[in-house]
Order: sequence, then structure tokens, then C-alpha cells
Amino acid sequence: MRKALRIAGGVVRYGVTALALAAAAFLVVPQVLGWKLVTVVSGSMTPTYPVDSALVVKPVDPADVHTGDVIVFVAEDDRPMVAHRVVAVDTTAGRTAFITKGDANEEPDQTPVLATDVRGRVVAGVPYLGVFVRAVHHPLGFAVLLVVPALALIAQEIVSARRGRASDGAHPRVQQEVL
Repeated sequence: MRKALRIAGGVVRYGVTALALAAAAFLVVPQVLGWKLVTVVSGSMTPTYPVDSALVVKPVDPADVHTGDVIVFVAEDDRPMVAHRVVAVDTTAGRTAFITKGDANEEPDQTPVLATDVRGRVVAGVPYLGVFVRAVHHPLGFAVLLVVPALALIAQEIVSARRGRASDGAHPRVQQEVL
């Protein structure tokens, strides 16, 4: 029974470690590449990107944006960025503008998105990881992200040290004399 619990504990420990490393990579790699990580706060892109999805946004030249791309743009200065799908590209009047629409919306957005308002193109999205991303960006969440693993490592070392002492007392060492 003890062996089974030890194996299960190891599997859980390595699984949690792998999950934490994958989440960390998802958070760090985009930053290293100069990309942004944004979270979905409305249901307009459901089911493609439900609320609380984390989106990786790569900077894009507006000339490289095509119909079908999901772009992130600034709609109003005091509002969060918006992620919607491009349904048409308008190049009339010597300027480029994009007609966008949320996947869950019936009609396209009323205001075309100017090329200067485009912040990037969505290259990946993970549902519900946005909760984690928002937590990490909050000072308390960031502290918990550092403190909890540190406490787990300290606890593991304490348990290992106690096991080592217990096994030393249970199995006295036998010294052999060499003649």
C-alpha cells in the first residue's frame, strides 16, 4: 500500500511539475519573442475562444492581415483590446480598414478597424488559461506562484530528511573490519 501511495505521489508530483512548466513556457515564450498574452473577457469569440481563454498575439503588419484571421485591436483608448475575426478588408479611400466580427455575433462590428489600431494576430489560444494569466499579473497571484512551489520543495526536503533519519535508526550500519 505504501509503495502504491509513493508511486501515486510521484506521478502527481511529476504531472504537476510538467503542467507548471508547460504553463510557464506558455507565459514566457511569447514574451521572449516580443508577443503579447491577452485574456478573453467576453463571449463574442465563443466557441473558438471562450471567456477566460489566453491568447498569444503576434505583432503583424496590417498588410499581412487577411480575411479569416483573428486580430487583436484597440477599439477605444479606455477599453480593453478586442479580438475578432476579419470578415472583409476594405482598401478604399487610400487606407486599409478591416471589417471584423466576433464568432458568436450575428452581425459584423459597426465600426471598421483602422490598420493603425491593429495590435497583432492571434496565433494560439488555450481555453481557461486566462484565469491563471490574470492571477499571475496580480501581485498576490504572482507571490503565490512563487511561494507555493517553494514551500512544497521545503516540505519535500523535510520529509526526505526525516525518512533518512528514520531509516538510519531502523537499520544500524554494520562496519566490517578489514585485516
